[in-house]
Amino acid sequence: MVLQILLAIFVFMCINVWRVCLVDALCRLLWRELVAGEFEFVATCDQRGVANVGRVELREALRAALRWTVTVGWGMLALSCAINVPWVLVLRYVGSHLNVASLTS
Repeated sequence: MVLQILLAIFVFMCINVWRVCLVDALCRLLWRELVAGEFEFVATCDQRGVANVGRVELREALRAALRWTVTVGWGMLALSCAINVPWVLVLRYVGSHLNVASLTS
């Protein structure tokens, strides 16, 4: 009875972690479809309100941040696929070693 509950909790947790990782990975990979097209940034400015950062530096920082976001997205997509392996293997093992004849009454 306790092992059944632990197995159910393990499968439930794996499926939910998979779901969270998959949605986060898809949001990172499909950011172009989710962004309105404008980005905000935080910088200091002079007394006239002109930002102290140049457009070239800003563009490069944005490209680097987006590259990192997509790279992390691919990693999270691979992780979300790998999360399914343990609980599927556990259920295969339990299913092949289950004595169905003893459960009938």
